[in-house]
Amino acid sequence: MQENLYPKQVILEITSHCNLKCKGCAFHGPDAFTSRPKGFMARDTWKAVIDEIASWPAEVNLTTHGGGEPLLHPDLLDILEYAKKNRNIKAGVLTNATLLTEELAKELVARKIDWIAFSVDGVDPAAHALVRPGSKLDIIENNIMQFLQIAEKQGHTVETLINMVQYPEVKGQNEAFVEKWLGKVDVVRLSPYRDPPSSRRWPGTKKPRRACELLWSQAVVAWDGRVGLCCEDMDIDVELGDTRKIPLLSIWNGPDISHIRSLHENGSWKAIPLCATCDTWADGDAQVHEDSKRGLKVVRKVSGTEYAKLNSAE
Repeated sequence: MQENLYPKQVILEITSHCNLKCKGCAFHGPDAFTSRPKGFMARDTWKAVIDEIASWPAEVNLTTHGGGEPLLHPDLLDILEYAKKNRNIKAGVLTNATLLTEELAKELVARKIDWIAFSVDGVDPAAHALVRPGSKLDIIENNIMQFLQIAEKQGHTVETLINMVQYPEVKGQNEAFVEKWLGKVDVVRLSPYRDPPSSRRWPGTKKPRRACELLWSQAVVAWDGRVGLCCEDMDIDVELGDTRKIPLLSIWNGPDISHIRSLHENGSWKAIPLCATCDTWADGDAQVHEDSKRGLKVVRKVSGTEYAKLNSAE
């Protein structure tokens, strides 16, 4: 009998709705291309998935985001609290921080979340508003700093990351962005802008193609319970199953994804249209550099460059 594979990460898209229409967003931006319906994950759906993960003999990083803003989901705090009852589940959120009020920050810290990531584009309010219409940079920055202060005051260690997409409008702000946030959060990340947003290509991909590690490490559950191939399967074009009908582990070890894994192992990834035009496989080729003069650890991947203080990067 073949031994089960367990994903290291489960992306639980608790909602695909968002309060912003960012320039590069595949779901809500001006060049959005996804067509699947939008919605909020039902309590029965997220509860069943978390219950199943809790039964696995493996640690799992549960990420409560996808095509939308997780802070919009009315059950967010319940979801995190339910997940964190289980020792094998690490849980966190990726947020644009526009809705991160003082009260919500306190509640998130009280749930003992393991990590939080913020999406902020640049240091100039006018440019930020261009690529993230409807947002106010000063409010977002205040919300983030408030969260960090609350976490520190309550003595809870939360892994923190802030990401900036290098849109043409803000690319000249790279150094200022890193300097602004380095030391305040654990990791500062600069990500290339993929133009158009429908592109799955990353600039700088040079090494020979190989099997994609995501097929063995990441499971993606959309808000309606369906399981997509990976985080790049934004429209669930490769539907592997439905967690409302079949356990997630059965889907993730099922014949459909097993066949796709075999194709990758045999170098036949072009047989899957989604994979044929995707560069995410190359993200495992990380180049790590330690700059002792500046006290920095720099990790370069095709999907972005990460900066961290050496004393916080270990």
